[in-house]
Amino acid sequence: MRRLASLLLILSLVSCMNPFAPPMDKSGSGGLNYLEQTSPENVIANFRLAYTQKNLAHFRDCLDEDFRFRYFDDRTNRYESYGLYDEGGEPGELTRTRLLFDAYEEIIIEDSSWVITDSFAEPSDGDTLEVRYVNFLIMVFDYDGVYSNAEARGYAIFKFKEEEGIYRIVLWEDNSIR
Repeated sequence: MRRLASLLLILSLVSCMNPFAPPMDKSGSGGLNYLEQTSPENVIANFRLAYTQKNLAHFRDCLDEDFRFRYFDDRTNRYESYGLYDEGGEPGELTRTRLLFDAYEEIIIEDSSWVITDSFAEPSDGDTLEVRYVNFLIMVFDYDGVYSNAEARGYAIFKFKEEEGIYRIVLWEDNSIR
């Protein structure tokens, strides 16, 4: 549930444009285009598209090598985090997202539910990270009934790192409603 909430939160990073409604392909093929990741908002648009299409390769491209997912663990009553890859016997972000994509037939991210509530730059270890606070709602559906349908809502904090004009998510902090 936390995993789903976090992914939804990343998708919610929005600015003046609606990154959850990327432009349609103008070639006439009817498909959706991934955007150049030249802004945090474009990364969010790509993230949302990759998530709803359950495309792990495009999802991975939205995340920085130093990516961390941070969440509050109700069992331990403290914040926990993990990285992109499996570590110490625990699954990382890519494994958890692959399992989520495999478990559910449909993932819906409501455009109207993703609202950026704050946006600013933050100095960090010689870098400047772009930060977005986002309210979110994500829903997952398993039509064959193996898993329960679920929804996650709340807010997330996303931090983006820029390298050579390309932005990627370096931190996703989930603050979903428990």
